Amino acid sequence: MKSILSIEKLDRIIYGFLILFVSTLNNSIFLCQLGFFGAYLLTGYRFYLSKENPFKKTGLEKAFLVYFSAALLSAFFSVEKGNAFVILTKHLLLLPIVYLIVFAANTGEKAKTLLKFYLGVSLATLLIYLFFSLKHYFTQLYQLELKGPSPFQYVMTAGGLMSFTAIFFFAFFLNEKSTWKVKLFYFFAFGLSFAAVIASYTRAAWLGLFAGLFVVLLLKKKWWIILPGIAALVFLIFSKSNESKVQIISAKDKSKVENVTTNGRAYSVVLIGADTLLIADYEKGIAAYKGRKLLQTIPTEAPITRINFWKENYYLAYSLDSRFFVVEKEPTGKFKIAKYFISPGTTRDFAIAQEKLYVADKDSGLTIYSDPAKIEMKLNFFKAGGIATVDANEKYVAQYFENPGSVKIFTTENGSSVKMIDSIRFDTSIKYLWFAHNILLFQNDNSLIQYKIENEKVSELKRLPIVGITRMKFVDTTAYALTIDGKIFVGTPEAKGGFAFNELINLGYPCTDFDVKGEQILVSSFKRNRILSIFDPNHETNFERLNIWRVGLKIFKDYPILGVGDIDLGNLYRKYKDDYLKENFGHLHNNFMQWLVTLGVVGFSAVMFLMVGILLMHWKIYRTLKNEPVASSFAIGAIAALVGFLASGLGEYNFGDQEIITMVWFTVGLNLAFYLNYKNNAEKVEA
Repeated sequence: MKSILSIEKLDRIIYGFLILFVSTLNNSIFLCQLGFFGAYLLTGYRFYLSKENPFKKTGLEKAFLVYFSAALLSAFFSVEKGNAFVILTKHLLLLPIVYLIVFAANTGEKAKTLLKFYLGVSLATLLIYLFFSLKHYFTQLYQLELKGPSPFQYVMTAGGLMSFTAIFFFAFFLNEKSTWKVKLFYFFAFGLSFAAVIASYTRAAWLGLFAGLFVVLLLKKKWWIILPGIAALVFLIFSKSNESKVQIISAKDKSKVENVTTNGRAYSVVLIGADTLLIADYEKGIAAYKGRKLLQTIPTEAPITRINFWKENYYLAYSLDSRFFVVEKEPTGKFKIAKYFISPGTTRDFAIAQEKLYVADKDSGLTIYSDPAKIEMKLNFFKAGGIATVDANEKYVAQYFENPGSVKIFTTENGSSVKMIDSIRFDTSIKYLWFAHNILLFQNDNSLIQYKIENEKVSELKRLPIVGITRMKFVDTTAYALTIDGKIFVGTPEAKGGFAFNELINLGYPCTDFDVKGEQILVSSFKRNRILSIFDPNHETNFERLNIWRVGLKIFKDYPILGVGDIDLGNLYRKYKDDYLKENFGHLHNNFMQWLVTLGVVGFSAVMFLMVGILLMHWKIYRTLKNEPVASSFAIGAIAALVGFLASGLGEYNFGDQEIITMVWFTVGLNLAFYLNYKNNAEKVEA
């Protein structure tokens, strides 16, 4: 049967699909896959018509074969064969990206056109990302979430993808011998893409970006940039000193009465009596101070992030690994950890009201503990999963549910929820709530909303243009509120209900917690060098990663040769992790650890063989195309981008991220396309 499409028309359509593919690498996984699989299927149809293999040898066939043979062997002996073969198939389906790019970009102009579409649309995508980043900044979400926005994909993926773009623009800026206008364009494009990666606030992407930029500078032997750059980095690391303190402020005259400096990181504070402070001092555990004098330090196995008064002589501390510690004050005045416990699920928030502890777990719902001395006395409400925040008073419990976004209010009786009386629907990134008798206060992205509960119905009273409140305390009839950026507001009750809030003081720096007693306001805060935090084992993300890798090593010890198979590790991880580690992970947030655990020593060696093979190929191409405009710049960028990908993989499993690995195969394919086109042209000239 004769085709209605000629081979030439088919090739143009395939190329059009690849333009769609490269244009959406940074912004749409759906359109990106549509472009790739459209080109893939049509190339198969072309083969059927022409009976000619469109794919050329690239020199990477041996490395690909070694890797996939090891992965196949691991899958065959996997603990979850079905899962392993599914993931292996997904990896196999992405590999033809390399060959499709080489086939379709069979002239220098076609290769350059694909590059222009990739860089041009990526730049437009970055501008949109920066717009969302500004919004993220002004709503204080950077300080609250410690990550950037996610308008197109998960922020870790976004940061990784944008780092590729930044590295390529930097390579073109340094390598191309262009007019000053073109150079200026590359410089500004690099600056925007650099800013976008920084705005992602993902340290794995930062690490990959800086590793890639360093490689570009090294290849171009720009010592006049490298040496001052290293000096500037050293200066940034050592010029910013760490600081941790609790500041005591007079609510009456707004004066700063005293500073208490701590040895760790002051995350939370409780004032006991007139002058005793109990501080959640993070890696230093729990610290008790009398004035400025350190009375006692209680070490803990994990950093302490919150501490609250529970009932007379009992306090509650919460650790980074989701453990609760009951801290008891002894008759001697000393403090001790009486016991620790964990809630049934993954804890998102907790509140103490009427000497009862309300713990919100996103997967197991609400748990209410009645007595710190008898933790076993508890009530569970497992149907209420998906809770993000919670607060309660003598009559009501309010909970924010993320899916769908809504606040639900329950009546309580003897500390137990009996029925839901009302709900309020809206989606928001910031979701803090507090009770003051029959007034519910809710902080969302844009305002502080006050509701009144009357006759078991909730009605809105007012909205105030206040953003960023994370803590609120009530002293008699007065409300005190603390924002993440250090503003303290005082709320006075109004006749019609609710509070009128006025700013009391602006401390001008980020704060973590506060407490109010009489006319004293105690505010905890700390500063840490963000660059040094990459290597800080107690940093929130690093602490989690180290726990993940410890679990990974346990699994590897039991499956050292062929691994467990390239599978989702969720089921195995659950078996090997400690009970108090609530989060369950399907991968190990590190390429190298993931390869060891899933593929064993055999598979790990095969992947290293593949990565080294690709790196050597990029280097060979760069040496060959060193004097070629555009192609040489892309070759430099390809080397640097691969190094950046591997560096970023120290803190993230980006090899398993479909969008990231798609970008890797695209860069391999386009670099090969430039190289093979150059060779073909050179052979024609010689002939």
